[in-house]
Amino acid sequence: MWPFDDKLTRLEKKRRALLERKEEPAALRAIYEQALPDAATPLTALSFLSLDFETTGLDVTQESVISMGGVELSNLEILFEKGFHRYLKADPQKLHSESTAVIHHITAETLAHGDDPYTAMEELVKALAGKILIAHAATIEKSFLIKTLNLPQDTFLPLITVDTLFIERSLSTFSGRTSDLSLSRIRERRLLPPYVAHNAFADAVAAAEVFLAQLADIFGPDLRKATLGQLMTRLP
Repeated sequence: MWPFDDKLTRLEKKRRALLERKEEPAALRAIYEQALPDAATPLTALSFLSLDFETTGLDVTQESVISMGGVELSNLEILFEKGFHRYLKADPQKLHSESTAVIHHITAETLAHGDDPYTAMEELVKALAGKILIAHAATIEKSFLIKTLNLPQDTFLPLITVDTLFIERSLSTFSGRTSDLSLSRIRERRLLPPYVAHNAFADAVAAAEVFLAQLADIFGPDLRKATLGQLMTRLP
């Protein structure tokens, strides 16, 4: 038994119990209805979704998601044909328009015609169902997902999450590398090509590529035999 078998078991038991008692949040039902994979499942047999949110700020109580991007992975390969990018409608009076345009290259006019945030998150939940989430500093994506669905921040989310920031920190501590763990610096050190930062789809692809590079570091020639349980030992 892998050390994190118990964590997976606890997550699955709680998911199943809430579902059986019909206490799951309606907005998250699609995720709740999918059983979590067993720790012995090979990584090559799992589906992943690499996700990025661009937000007006980091304070989840005050700020909003203004764009989202994602791309699926299967058999440890990025499926670019299953990628997406969308802008979300934002209240102009709550929008820091100047900084948003400079940092994210998104104008207030674009956001005024964006998709309804709640509907976009409902569709994202369906896309996440049955998949493992990949994100860099994943707390941001999970917190803003919950917030945009009008749920309490302590809402139970039965979703296995791979945080590339956390993994890189553990690898950096072991190797003595620099403490700069931004996505762009990690890619630079790993000799991955430059990308357009602060674009949600580009960031999602960038995180997916970093994840695959991290797996190669961790498992080496045994990567195709690696299991979810082995990966879980690298997660918080």
